[in-house]
Amino acid sequence: MGIFGYNKKTIDKQIELVKNDLCNERKVTITGNIDNANSYSVIMQIMKWYNQDSKEPIVIFIDSNGGNVNSGIAIYDVIKTLECDIVTVCNGTANGLSALILAAGTKGKRYTAKQSKSCLGCFESDKPEDKEGAQAINNLIEKIYKNVESETSMTFKTVKKKSKSQLSSKDMLKAGMVDTIILKEVVNTFLS
Repeated sequence: MGIFGYNKKTIDKQIELVKNDLCNERKVTITGNIDNANSYSVIMQIMKWYNQDSKEPIVIFIDSNGGNVNSGIAIYDVIKTLECDIVTVCNGTANGLSALILAAGTKGKRYTAKQSKSCLGCFESDKPEDKEGAQAINNLIEKIYKNVESETSMTFKTVKKKSKSQLSSKDMLKAGMVDTIILKEVVNTFLS
């Protein structure tokens, strides 16, 4: 037996399966909370790779609890405007806006490590000062849920229902947020 009960043959098979998507120097990582500074840094990295070659894929590794709604949406909006494939990989946690970013990857090129978890409805936003502010936040969250619906196989009603639930890697696959579950050891091979 190899790492964590998996034999070397199993790990090698998975590495071969995902090698074309993940063996890429054009890597971006989203870790920790997404805030204005983190969002700006991620967008600058994505644009650097895109400007160097607009046809080559960009790989985004995600281990984030989400964060500020506007900062996360900024990353999502940039990803959706690019012509190249965006390979997304959850290597731990994808909550809130980072879950939307994970699902926004190119269909067929969205991965999650087997032990990863996700929660769709973990959002941070400024506290509203009045009813208008509260309504604006509710409208924004509804827009996020509609974006999740368009990126996955879930209906709007299902997205809302699952928004407070912790999703396992199998749940993410079933919901259409990712296309393939891989071993964390395989993901770590490509992170270095």
